[in-house]
Amino acid sequence: MILFSKDSRPDLQCLSGKPSDLKLHNQQLVVSLLSHGHPLSASELASQSSLSKTTISKILTELCRLSIVCSAGKGDSTSEGGKKPELFALNSALAATIVLSLFRRDTLRCAIVDLGGNILYQKDHLLEDPQSYEVLRREMLACISQAREAAASFAGQLCGIVISYAGIANAETGDILYPIQSFQSQYYPLREDLRRQVSAGIPVYVDNSCNYSGYAELLFDDNLDYEDITVMSFGDIVSGCILQQRNGYPRRRGIAGEFGHYILDPSAKDRCYCGCRGCLDALLSKGAVLNFGRQLCLHFPFSKVARQMEQGSIDVEEIIAAANDGDPFSQQILLRSVQYLALLIRNCCSLATVSKVIIQGFYARAGTHFRTCLLEELKKTNQLNIHGDVVVEFSRYSEQGTEYDEYACIRGASYFMSDIYLDHLLSSL
Repeated sequence: MILFSKDSRPDLQCLSGKPSDLKLHNQQLVVSLLSHGHPLSASELASQSSLSKTTISKILTELCRLSIVCSAGKGDSTSEGGKKPELFALNSALAATIVLSLFRRDTLRCAIVDLGGNILYQKDHLLEDPQSYEVLRREMLACISQAREAAASFAGQLCGIVISYAGIANAETGDILYPIQSFQSQYYPLREDLRRQVSAGIPVYVDNSCNYSGYAELLFDDNLDYEDITVMSFGDIVSGCILQQRNGYPRRRGIAGEFGHYILDPSAKDRCYCGCRGCLDALLSKGAVLNFGRQLCLHFPFSKVARQMEQGSIDVEEIIAAANDGDPFSQQILLRSVQYLALLIRNCCSLATVSKVIIQGFYARAGTHFRTCLLEELKKTNQLNIHGDVVVEFSRYSEQGTEYDEYACIRGASYFMSDIYLDHLLSSL
């Protein structure tokens, strides 16, 4: 599955050499550098873009005139002293995106996010009947209406509407496939249905949550140094995406892959809800961790955590905390996850050029013991140096807590929509 359709992302790889094309490319490059939310000076922009300071100054003057960029105050003077440089940032108030997040099966979160990544409005809506598509569609339309009313005081434009879904989605058609809310439906035609109700000209995008949360990882400048990044997300379901840099332009990336139903161990006892054995969802999701823990309870008769597991009064986050405190039962539960996760990373590196792996979700909060075991296990599966010196990193969003798992989806969705909006805005000038 491809996150960005070809017609939704202008291709800048082939410049004609015309001054207008070069100007557009340079403007987009400057805007992309400012889109990470860090105010930069003309000198910093020149250094990061390899453009001359004179060219940068002309671009900034034009973008400020168009209210796309604005002054962000003064920066620090150099160690030698001298005049403090003027800083520039995107004009956050220029436009905003409505994000509808179905990160949880029974809850729809609606957020309005401006170009600077600031959440202007956020509200959770509990679905009366999570298995009903009609309820979901009606609630989404109500959310959009309320969000637009809430943004009435917001002077900017509406970039578009993005739906972030924790399951399989077809980004090209805007459909949710085999929705986890219902075993009776094969797809929900969300984009088609919503487009009939919202104003003409407002774009609507639908995709898997991990594709958007993966896109949010590109907001960290150091991740732009890697050619190929695999993002793996672990929660109630397992998903992932592959970020591939197509050229030197920081935002030009192709994204592929939602692989929760990749079969890692076909001989496993664990059967996935899709009907197959050994899917990632059945081996590495929250439910998989809890199921394996129940199987181990009898082998740890004196473990307080095992007794809690038998009573069903413990969750994955508590198992992680107990493992970090040295509880043998909890550490044994997570050891299986370590082994499967190491195999998954090895397979990804064997099939594609991967220079970095970012782990999102509850495993990112698993602590030092889990990380040490994972790195040791990776060494065991790298006897032929197949995956070389791949960097394994735990998401800086997920490390902050469960709430930030969904925040990454919302932030990435708004960042994705802002990119498209700014590209089209600059192209129309």
